[in-house]
Amino acid sequence: MLKESVRRELNLYGDLLVREYVRKLQSDKTFATGKLANSLNFSIEELSNGVSLYIEGYSYGRVVDEGRSPSLPPPYKEIIKWINAKGSFRLRDSKGKFVPKTVKNVARAAYGVAQGIGVNGTIARFNYGGSNFLTMVYNRIANDMGDDFAEAFGEDVELELEKILYKK
Repeated sequence: MLKESVRRELNLYGDLLVREYVRKLQSDKTFATGKLANSLNFSIEELSNGVSLYIEGYSYGRVVDEGRSPSLPPPYKEIIKWINAKGSFRLRDSKGKFVPKTVKNVARAAYGVAQGIGVNGTIARFNYGGSNFLTMVYNRIANDMGDDFAEAFGEDVELELEKILYKK
């Protein structure tokens, strides 16, 4: 059973990880509709040999994090939603001229983006890989996490020893 100090640290780090993941999505400009960011949450599960802190969210978060290799194009209807959510997204025709943001032009652009992802993988900005938002955030705060958990574990052990030694 988890003791109070360790549970408190797990909850603090779960909250911190989720906040930092959302912040990283926003700073990487991978934040469009906000659905992925809003879906992020955490849960704590006690196991027979320890405890796990799980970060949960929509499954496409893995694609944002790891990227998508060249293969079949993704569904272009989801890209239509993404284009519409990006307020400053300007469309161009095949000659490079800007065109109005009509339903037909958005659908054409989304189809083109989907085909490009199918051929090249995800965007060049991330070297045709993912944004690595999960790994980058976790690695940045992992050392502090280890120190804080060691301290919390020590507090819990100290409290248990006091209960045993000073039993009345």
